[in-house]
Amino acid sequence: MRCETQRPQGQPVVRVCETAIAMNDQRGQPIAQIVLGRLGRTDAYRMLVQLPLELRVDQAARLVLDPAATPPEAINLPFRLCSASRGGCFGETEALAPVLITRMRGRGDGQGRLDFRDSAGRDVQILFSFRGFAQAMDALARETGG
Repeated sequence: MRCETQRPQGQPVVRVCETAIAMNDQRGQPIAQIVLGRLGRTDAYRMLVQLPLELRVDQAARLVLDPAATPPEAINLPFRLCSASRGGCFGETEALAPVLITRMRGRGDGQGRLDFRDSAGRDVQILFSFRGFAQAMDALARETGG
């Protein structure tokens, strides 16, 4: 979980928190991240994925909750923006169903998978661990009031 204080012009100071799952390559360089958060206590959670440039945006990125499940349950993250100055391409959900958050929390130390296509149209799959996700969501709930 990470938090930052924002000072919107002419508005009160706001503390914004989110949970992030970062994925690095063998050299420790970041290659992707999944971010989950909400703007206010009563707002729905939103999920954002950041991926490298040079990928196909005509098909949404997919977060597969359990790659071993048949059929695998996935969250589609349609691309909204690609920007070199912002460090990649971004896909997001508008509102994430609470049942999906519950399923993600229940994965424990299990693996998930992030799927997308590179600029040549090849399927790319990045495995990641849900280790620590439930604890981060508990901390996020305390910080944002539930």
